Amino acid sequence: IVSEVHEALQQLGVDRFILMGHSIAGLYGVSYVNTYPDEVLAFIGIDSSVPNQPGMDVKLPLKSLQFLQGSGLMRLLTKVSGDPYKSLAFDEHTKEQMRLISSQVSTNPTMVDELRHLGSNFKDGAQMTYPHDLPLLLFVQSNNENNEQWVPLHEEQAKQSAHGKVIPMEGSHYLHHTKFKEIAQEFKDYMKQIQ
Repeated sequence: IVSEVHEALQQLGVDRFILMGHSIAGLYGVSYVNTYPDEVLAFIGIDSSVPNQPGMDVKLPLKSLQFLQGSGLMRLLTKVSGDPYKSLAFDEHTKEQMRLISSQVSTNPTMVDELRHLGSNFKDGAQMTYPHDLPLLLFVQSNNENNEQWVPLHEEQAKQSAHGKVIPMEGSHYLHHTKFKEIAQEFKDYMKQIQ
């Protein structure tokens, strides 16, 4: 993924940029910065993964997920489990588009292949760190019930940077869905502060 993103940016003529990523992009972000250190001006994480987070060596039930998707049972489960987009500040058309996209890509071959390699990717990246001089801003879910060490893991990561900052936020893993205004403002303020 890192080389594919790099190639796409090169084709677009983008040589220097701020890398902002959500979830697993935290792992790819630290890998990107280590592979192409002269390109990234800062890394901004939105509840992003950290290379040493526990539990990433678990085998996922990919065949079961593919069966549920292919049989139509996933649509049924989604309908009875509640609407994950209900409380979001988007109009109904946008929410429906988000549902359709999620349904379409959740078990496509690229996604399944990436999930298959998740454990080995985390193992390969476990010792990766950000450069000390790279600005690092991390928006982190403060109420992560699955990992009580979620905020401390990010605080430890932020210490790698002379400009590291962690902003805990109450919300789901998808902070950018509900906290987008706060994230945008904090990002602008942070970038002004470090310049």
